[in-house]
Amino acid sequence: MGEQYLLRANTTVHYKLIADMALELFPQVYGQWVDMEMVLYFVDRFQSYQAIVDQAATDFEYYLIMVEGSDVPLGYLGLQMLPDEMKLSKLYLMPNAQGKGLGDMAMDKVNERVADIGYKRISLFVNINNQRAISFYKKHGYFVEKTVVNSFDNGHSVDDHLMVKLLP
Repeated sequence: MGEQYLLRANTTVHYKLIADMALELFPQVYGQWVDMEMVLYFVDRFQSYQAIVDQAATDFEYYLIMVEGSDVPLGYLGLQMLPDEMKLSKLYLMPNAQGKGLGDMAMDKVNERVADIGYKRISLFVNINNQRAISFYKKHGYFVEKTVVNSFDNGHSVDDHLMVKLLP
């Protein structure tokens, strides 16, 4: 595998690639914990092409996870710049890219971006049943601050951990 890197998503082509990956990945990632109606709601509300364009026009930064020598992204990362912290909003890898160090590389880049801006806190939400992701984030210095029920305007709710990493 060639050198791994993040490519800042800033074109309609990039945003379409991310939306297409989300449509493929979300049923695989969330389908085991929530019904398909909720999965499709997540995609439409938060990961559709238009949602990504709208987010990128405000306080979000999107990145494609790439490997040198290929123009096919293997995942994506979404960061939200809040007043007092950075929110790691999205980190998804295609199944064939998992277990190859791409997630670790992405987390290193998150840490670099946080240091560049000067934030002292990174937060994220993860489904309480997603033990693989929880373990991954703990390996990278995150801890469970609290467990919350996130409710959505379609009447559904999900149980999530709010995980946090504090920086010096």
